[in-house]
Amino acid sequence: MTSKSMNIGRFARLTRLSIKALRLYDEQALLSPAEVDPRTGYRSYRREQVKDAVIIAMLRALDVPLERVRALLDAQRAGQSRELSTLLADERARVERQLRRAQRSLRSLDALLVDGATLLPCDVALRDEPRRVLATLRSECDSEALEEHTYSMIASLSEALARAGAPLRDPVGSVIPLVARSETLELEVFSTLDAEAGPYDARALAAAGVSVRAIEAHTCAMTLHTGPYESLALAHHALLAWVSERAYGEPSDVREHYIDDPRTTDEAQLRTEVLVAITAA
Repeated sequence: MTSKSMNIGRFARLTRLSIKALRLYDEQALLSPAEVDPRTGYRSYRREQVKDAVIIAMLRALDVPLERVRALLDAQRAGQSRELSTLLADERARVERQLRRAQRSLRSLDALLVDGATLLPCDVALRDEPRRVLATLRSECDSEALEEHTYSMIASLSEALARAGAPLRDPVGSVIPLVARSETLELEVFSTLDAEAGPYDARALAAAGVSVRAIEAHTCAMTLHTGPYESLALAHHALLAWVSERAYGEPSDVREHYIDDPRTTDEAQLRTEVLVAITAA
């Protein structure tokens, strides 16, 4: 070992990394020792490696994933300040998404605390749904941004319907698939088309990406959720548990009907019908 090198124990103390972590980072080719004794296998590090080790320790303390640490370290080593800034911004956005998810979880737990007698505080009933003709708009979205994306899509659908002479009519809602084909959700929002309201401009709807389809009369299991949209997952889980317990067929999607306008109703009082179509097992 040269005078400029230090053994792994000293390097670990200096950088506040464990020996186990240093061995892992060596295996991951993230921070390899400067020298490895071929006879004893002892690892030694040089002082100029301390900076990289401290950066790794700092990023890992912030729960930055190893692959992202590698990219950040490569950008730092190459002096790519713009790339470094972009990577850090992406990481900040990831942490923000995690924070929003944690905040949603806290609010959902608060909702459960209100009714501590049960972990599934929803009444479920069967309901016959009539045949309806729907104007629909489809888009893919990140599940983390489901509420915001749904609101934006319904606004776009409303504008397209107004231009076509067919105003938004209840029920207004969305269809959310239970099995995602990729990391994104294939979301569909809809509004009912009223045949008695008169003709509408079908070409204008098509130009805006709006489709028209009919759903036949069917039986649904339904529960009414009262509260912010972000806690609708509680109603979804309760409804699906109810359906599963009664040995109905596995539904392919969940439908939401938005009863109240979020622009004029306090989020704590927002009512949403959550439905799944019932089929024989």
